[in-house]
Amino acid sequence: ELLGMLSSLGTLQGRPADEVVAQAAQVLHIGDVAPGGWAVLGAVLTLYLADRPEPALAALGGVLDHAQRHGQGWTYVLGATTRALVHQFCGNLTDALADAQYSFDVIMQERWAPGTAMPQTVLASLLVRQGDPAGAEETLAAIARPRFGDFTLEYHWSLIAKARARAALGDVEGALAVLRTCGESLTGNGIGNPVLAPWWYESAELLAGLGRTAKGEAVLDEVEPAVRRWGTNRALGMLETSRGVLATGDAAIERLHAAAGLLADTPAKVELAKAEYLLGRRLLARGDAEGARERLRRSIDLSVRSRDKQQLGLSLPALAEAGGRMRHGTDSPSDALSGSERRVAERAAEGATNREIAESLFITQRTVEVHLTSVYRKLGIGGRAELAEALRDR
Repeated sequence: ELLGMLSSLGTLQGRPADEVVAQAAQVLHIGDVAPGGWAVLGAVLTLYLADRPEPALAALGGVLDHAQRHGQGWTYVLGATTRALVHQFCGNLTDALADAQYSFDVIMQERWAPGTAMPQTVLASLLVRQGDPAGAEETLAAIARPRFGDFTLEYHWSLIAKARARAALGDVEGALAVLRTCGESLTGNGIGNPVLAPWWYESAELLAGLGRTAKGEAVLDEVEPAVRRWGTNRALGMLETSRGVLATGDAAIERLHAAAGLLADTPAKVELAKAEYLLGRRLLARGDAEGARERLRRSIDLSVRSRDKQQLGLSLPALAEAGGRMRHGTDSPSDALSGSERRVAERAAEGATNREIAESLFITQRTVEVHLTSVYRKLGIGGRAELAEALRDR
């Protein structure tokens, strides 16, 4: 437990990632740490923020298996929500949305919503990526946790989600105000990790769009020491992206090229797709249509694999503007499934009965029946026997 606390504390403070990762790895290798314990979840926080998603996901698998075997519904929801965070951080938005939607549905069904905020926050962030910022704001409005501002992680994550939704809805000034609140709160609480709630990264692009480059540069000057201390290629790549979006001419292209190079060596697919898009736009503005098309196609490919509809909505028109051909046929019928529908369908395809599915997911058998009926309709199949093949074809 002590190692887990030290790892989490060092992560929040923004100590060098390699140092805290070593502590987190020790936590996961100690045999007497209960799978559902806070030490494991603390280690997971460190590992995924430091771009070590594989051990983080393996540890969460242990938490979820333990919770399922012992009928611990709340722990299962917490583990699934945390797994959604890890998937989102790695750009695996399909699995992230499935876990987040499932967790949200359970807390609403069990009336746990007043005691939690993490499922609402994670789902809201993902809804923005799915092109539904209004739905994101509605989801955030469901947070009713008393003294919410006292909860370090959920509160700051919710501010990032809120700012992204505001920006997507066109309220740039409102988004910047929320991001300023986030940055000030992080500083006031002694949280120095630059990728935990990257208000500065979100702010830079918005400030650039308003022509406030000096303000943007001041924000980045303030956070750069923390970025370099944490030291991951993701953090450094995000900093280069932000510097690039505020720069002009060849300097912007050099920065964005460096950003793409750094991010390519990380699990940060969403951030890499953004850097490639921004680089493509700058190359097109310089008159290099061929170079622009190459970068924009990379952005599109990454966004398709991540199911990042928000970025696709930017990259596809930019490619057309650069004289490139838009790609079609990237959607599958199963993409329309909600997170809860997908979880139920996957278990049904494995041969589980409705009762077994209900018990494993902590929902009612009636809810399982409703989800399966919806799944059959969306996939255009006649019943359970066709599920496995339909899901494989997604």
